[in-house]
Amino acid sequence: MEGKYVEGMGNVRISEEVISTIVAVAALEVKGVVALMPRPASDIKGLLPGKKTPSKNVRVDEQNGQVVIELGVTIEFGHKLQEVSLNLQTEVKKAVESMTGLTVSAVNVFVQGVKLPEPKEEDEARQEQDDVPEAAEQAPEDDAAVQEN
Repeated sequence: MEGKYVEGMGNVRISEEVISTIVAVAALEVKGVVALMPRPASDIKGLLPGKKTPSKNVRVDEQNGQVVIELGVTIEFGHKLQEVSLNLQTEVKKAVESMTGLTVSAVNVFVQGVKLPEPKEEDEARQEQDDVPEAAEQAPEDDAAVQEN
């Protein structure tokens, strides 16, 4: 990242790893976001040997003195994808700009998954109860066969 000069103090440089960490923390605080996912494989630069990537889940690029962020996420089922994505863009931009002083020109969000709800204990108990009558129906037949012998 391009450093900012403070008169008489020198340059300040912020690593991509630091920005990626800020992005990850801000993203996971957005309601509906349950996980960060590896960015799409179509990013050929990340596949080249020797290419240093700041994070497998967040991509940070500087273009013309402005920061472009890309991240893939999994969103919890039941949330509006567009609404969560907009909140995600807003919160990530705000966090990076407030903590680093850099200008974020874009936050590109890739919704790569939806987390389905876990089966509730009630549903599992109901399924177990459905299995019990089958076993109970078989038991009398077995008893009758034993009594006949």
